[in-house]
Amino acid sequence: MPTLELSMARSGTSGFRGQTNVEISVAHALLIGDCFAAYLRQTLRRTPRLAIGHDQRNGAQALAAAAMAGAMSAGADVLDLGQMSTGMFSVLSFLGEDAVDGGIEITGSHMEPNRIGIILVNGDGTYCDIEVTSVIERWFESGRLHSAKPLSLGHSQRVSTERSETIYTRALLERLDIEGISSLKFGEEAPKLLVDAGNGTAGGVAGPLFRALGCDVVQIFTEPKEVPDRKSECRASSCGEALRRVVGDSCHMGVCFDGDADRVLFINEKGEAVGEDVIGAIFAKYLVRRGETVVTPVNSSKLIEAVCEELGARVCYCKIGQPDTGTAIKRERAAFAYENSAKYAFVKGGFIWYDGVFAVAKMLEIMARTGKLLSELAAELPRFYHEEHGFEVSDSAKVDVLARAVEVARKSFTSVLDVNTMDGTRINLADHTYVMFRASGTEGKLRLYVDGPNRERVSTLSAIGQRILQGAISESKES
Repeated sequence: MPTLELSMARSGTSGFRGQTNVEISVAHALLIGDCFAAYLRQTLRRTPRLAIGHDQRNGAQALAAAAMAGAMSAGADVLDLGQMSTGMFSVLSFLGEDAVDGGIEITGSHMEPNRIGIILVNGDGTYCDIEVTSVIERWFESGRLHSAKPLSLGHSQRVSTERSETIYTRALLERLDIEGISSLKFGEEAPKLLVDAGNGTAGGVAGPLFRALGCDVVQIFTEPKEVPDRKSECRASSCGEALRRVVGDSCHMGVCFDGDADRVLFINEKGEAVGEDVIGAIFAKYLVRRGETVVTPVNSSKLIEAVCEELGARVCYCKIGQPDTGTAIKRERAAFAYENSAKYAFVKGGFIWYDGVFAVAKMLEIMARTGKLLSELAAELPRFYHEEHGFEVSDSAKVDVLARAVEVARKSFTSVLDVNTMDGTRINLADHTYVMFRASGTEGKLRLYVDGPNRERVSTLSAIGQRILQGAISESKES
């Protein structure tokens, strides 16, 4: 069989990622498409059907075309979804009449414009975990193409943008209280919503959907662009224009999406970004019932514990990254899940995946149900303070530096309740605070997380944690 000699592609916490056309090239995409199709063909013992879609950034279309060629060459049929958001990709692939056995999504998501990812998706819409990606990596490393026999290559079917948007919008509306949201008023006004699409894939569908729900919509950065006019990551530091426009245009709420719209930043009517853990807690408070389970990664704020304790619900922590979150959702039969990277999954609504557009609609639903603005919903919750810091460390030194830091940290804190080593090292303290050290799964970085109900205490612990990491980095360089 023919082989390709390529630099190795490794799957991190969210797919195969790297510099576009260097670490993740057209040849990489072709071989990954080939390997995934062959894996499904072997597992299912029949011709698999794959959905393949991409975001708006440079190179995404070429990589998607290569992945399709690889998959069809290995004998899979392909549903060509073209350019679309993660939410739309998931709805068309796993809810619609064209349901498939798996998917490949080409997206740079929130990353810099010169980076991109290839994400392998299970037949239920969750990201493939290490059990699948390790097989793909092993086959990839061999460079062997799983070429189908003559007359056995797969075929492709193109889905038009118009049809995709119709199916997606209908699926969302069927899962929303349209009458309730449409009746929402603040005084005599319909809710006015600032929508910042970040020049990503949400631009064409978010505004029309929210208008259909009765909102007065102001849109910025709507046109999809290969290089966006603001950073794709939807953090307060990247979304200054939206923060200003919410106040300047007298909006009741603002929302900002990343490139593929699986993430969303919420802004209250005062022009203040609301923390992701707070948003997750609001969703849990109003959508989760007694006895149900919320899944969230181990670096989330303990705010969710306080909210779920009051509800009589259960919190299940998991490793960081969408593959592990998806596995935990299924294992624990969760009602709701979120990551503090601005991603929310409404599992009871049939969305086991993250969709920022649907998350905004669900927040409008809660606002309609309560008659409250976002700032009022947030004010109802207990206060927790959360800090996160990143430290540049080479991939080769990450393990050593982290081990040094953890060794010192274990001796530096008093009143330790327990130490969670599920993913990194999270040191839980008696006063409902924690300090956590972890190596990034996608970058040459170590991360420090500190969380608790007292701002000064969190700041103090954060300073200690930063000194520990900086000391470990210095020691590693000297040794």
